[in-house]
Amino acid sequence: MKLTSLTAAFLAGVFCFIAATAAAQDTWAVPNAKIRYRLALEKKPTNPECGYFVQLPDGGILGGKPPVTTAMTPDGRPLQCQLFSANLERGFDLILQDPGAGVRTVDVYVSDTGKPEYWTPDSPLKPGTILCTLPGVDSMTAAMELGKLVKMPKNTTITLHQGIPKAAFSIGGDLLGRPAPWVFYMIGQIIAKEAGDFWMAPWTKHGSTVMLVNGREILPTNQMPGWGGTGQFVRLEQGLNRIEVYQTASRAEEWMFFLSWAPPYEQFKKPVQNARGVVATDLARSGTARVTAVQNRDSAPIAAGIAEPQLLFWLENEPPLATFKFAALTEGNPPDTKYTWIFPEKTAAEGPEASWIFPAFADTSVTLIAKSPKGQSKSVIPFYATSLSPANLNLPTHNRVFREAVVQMLRSYPTHPNPIQQWTPGHWNNLFRTLEFNKSRDVLEILFQKHGPVLAGNLKPDQILWLQNLLLTELENKDPAAALQWVEFFKTNFRNPEAFQKLKMREAVLAIDSGDFAKAQTLLNAMNARNNELANKAQIRLGDIEFLKGNLNGATAFYSQAQTAAKIRRNAPERSTADLASNAALMKNEPQTTGPRPMSTPGATFAKKLLQRDAVKGLAKSGALQDVSFSENVGTLLEGNYMLEAAEALEQWEEEFPLSKVSGDYILRDAEWSANAGNHKRAVAFLTAYCKQIDASSFLPQAISQLIEYSDKVPESKAQTREVVQSVLNRMKFHPVANRLEEYLKKP
Repeated sequence: MKLTSLTAAFLAGVFCFIAATAAAQDTWAVPNAKIRYRLALEKKPTNPECGYFVQLPDGGILGGKPPVTTAMTPDGRPLQCQLFSANLERGFDLILQDPGAGVRTVDVYVSDTGKPEYWTPDSPLKPGTILCTLPGVDSMTAAMELGKLVKMPKNTTITLHQGIPKAAFSIGGDLLGRPAPWVFYMIGQIIAKEAGDFWMAPWTKHGSTVMLVNGREILPTNQMPGWGGTGQFVRLEQGLNRIEVYQTASRAEEWMFFLSWAPPYEQFKKPVQNARGVVATDLARSGTARVTAVQNRDSAPIAAGIAEPQLLFWLENEPPLATFKFAALTEGNPPDTKYTWIFPEKTAAEGPEASWIFPAFADTSVTLIAKSPKGQSKSVIPFYATSLSPANLNLPTHNRVFREAVVQMLRSYPTHPNPIQQWTPGHWNNLFRTLEFNKSRDVLEILFQKHGPVLAGNLKPDQILWLQNLLLTELENKDPAAALQWVEFFKTNFRNPEAFQKLKMREAVLAIDSGDFAKAQTLLNAMNARNNELANKAQIRLGDIEFLKGNLNGATAFYSQAQTAAKIRRNAPERSTADLASNAALMKNEPQTTGPRPMSTPGATFAKKLLQRDAVKGLAKSGALQDVSFSENVGTLLEGNYMLEAAEALEQWEEEFPLSKVSGDYILRDAEWSANAGNHKRAVAFLTAYCKQIDASSFLPQAISQLIEYSDKVPESKAQTREVVQSVLNRMKFHPVANRLEEYLKKP
C-alpha cells in the first residue's frame, strides 16, 4: 500500500517528535551534575502548591555530602526543587514543584558543586502531611531539633502520613512499630474555604504537644463546655494554612495526638459539640513519585537499591522474623553490570534481586555493590526489619515467600562458618510450617546437599526423617531416578539403623514402580526374614508384586499373613500415654517443640483434626480402629488436598487391613492419591491389576472409571486399558457403567 504525501508527512512528524522526546530524555541537561535520578510521577497532589514529596536513595553513592539538586521535565523545563531533609544512610527527601498535566517523568540531577537549597516555610512549595519520627528519646528539645530538618539522626523516618478517616491529622505512634519512647514532628496544610477565626482544638492523649499554626504557637484553654471546648481561636487566611506539631511520647498508647477544629462557616447539629475531627478533605496532600533509574554521567554503574518489606512471621514464644525483598535499580546502568548483596551474616548473594529473612524489630542494613568494566559503586541500604503485613500460614502464597527466601539464603551461605547454625527456633519452626508437598524440592535439596552436616546439630532425628520423607515422597512420584539417588545419599550420609531399613524399603518401592520385580523381591525377602513390623511391611510389598504380576492368590496369601500380624499387634497392651503423645506429634507432621503453642498458630486443618482425634483415641495400635472409616478419612483428606496426611492415613490403613487391597476400596483411594501426586503411571498399574483380577466387586465400576480417566495421562497404557475395559464390559453388561465403557471403546 502506498502512502499519500499527507500521511507520509504526518508519520514523519510523529517520528521526529518521538525522536526529539527520546533525545531530550537522554540529554544530560546539567553538565556539572554527576548523578541523575529519573522519577515516575504517580499520585498527583490535591493542590498544585503541595508539589511532590520524593524520597531518593543515597547510602554513600553521593559521597557523603548533602545533595545539590536540579529538577527538569523531559523537555528541559526547570522545576523548583528543595531539600526537605538529607541523611547519608537513609537518603534525601525533596519537595518538587508540580510540573502540570501531561508530564509523567521528571529528572533530578545532583551536582558536584554548589550549595544545597533546603525547604523553608517561606517557600512557595507547601508540603502535604509529613510525619518525622525519632525513636529512643523523649524530650521536647529533641522534637524541636527534629523540626529543623537539616541534620536528621540516621534512624529518623520521614513519611507521608494519612492518619485515619476520623482523624486525618493525627499521631498514633511509630509507623514501623519501633518501641517507645519517641518524638515526632508533623507538618501539613489545612484548607480554609474562606478567611476567618477558626476554633482549633488539639487533643493530646499522651505526652507533650506544641502546635503551631502559620508559625505561631497556639495555647489552648477551656473556653466552652462540651467536646472540643479546649482550644484557641486562630485567624486563618483563605486557602492553605501551615500546621506543625512537635510531640513527645514516653510509652505506647492508643493515640498520642489528633486535631479537631470548628470552621466558622459550619453549623454543628449538637450544641455541646464545639469541634469536629479534621478529616481528609480538610487537608492538602503532596503527590508521590518513585525512582525508576539512577544514572552516572560517566556511564559507570550506580549501586542504588530498595528494601521492600514482605511479611512478618511472628508466633508467640518464638523470635519474630521478617522477610524482605531487595531490588537494585538497574535502569541507567551498563547492561553488563553485576550486582552483589552483602548481608549481615557476611554472606553474598548475586543478582539484581534477592530475598532474605531477618530477626524482626531491629535496625539493620545490607550493602549493594554494582560492578562493570567501567567502574564500581557501593551503597548501604538501612532499614528497620519489620512488616505491617503479618504472615498467614494458611495461605500458600505466604508460605512460598518464606520458602523462596530460605532457598536464596541456603544457596548463598558459606559452609564454613555456616550461618545456619545461628538460626533461631523461629527459622526452623517456620520452615517446617511452610513446607508443602510437591512444592518444597528446591528447599530440601539445597538443605541436604550443602548443609546436611549441620542438620544433626540443629534438628532432632525425627525432624530430619520428616524432611527426608517429604523430599522422597515428592520425588518418588515426580522424578523416580532422582528419588533413588537421594535414597543412596541418605543411606551414606545419615547413618541411622532404623532409617537405613526404611530407606531400603523405599528403594524396593521404587523398584516395584519401575517394574524391576526381581530387585524388589531381593530387598524385601531380606526384610521378611525378620520378625518385626518392617517384615510385615515387606510382606505387603511382596503381595503388591504378586498382585501386579497377576497372581491374585499369591498376593492374598501375603496380605493375609501381614493382616494376621497386625491383628496380633492390635491385641497387645497399649502404649503409654507418653508414647501416644509422641506419636501424635509425629502424625501432625510438625517438629516437636517445647513451650506453649503460639497464639497466632494457623488454624488447625481438618486433616490435622482427624489425626489428632485418632491419636487421642489411641487408634494407632488399638481395636478402636473400627470406630473410623479409613476410606472416608482418606477421601476427605484428598478432597482438601492434604496429601501428606492422606499418605499417612493410607499407610496406616494398609498396615492394619492389607486385605482391603483386594476386598475393599484401598486400591481406589491409593490410585486417587497417586494421580493427585502426579504419578498416573502407578495409579494405572494398580487399577489395571485390580480390574483384571477382581471379578465381582461393588468397587469395580469406580475402579474402571478411574482407570479410563488416569490412563489418558499415560499414553503407552492405551492399548492395555482398552483390553481391560472390554473385559470389564463383558462382566458388567447390565450395570449402569456399561454405557460409559461402550462410549470409551467407540473412540479411536
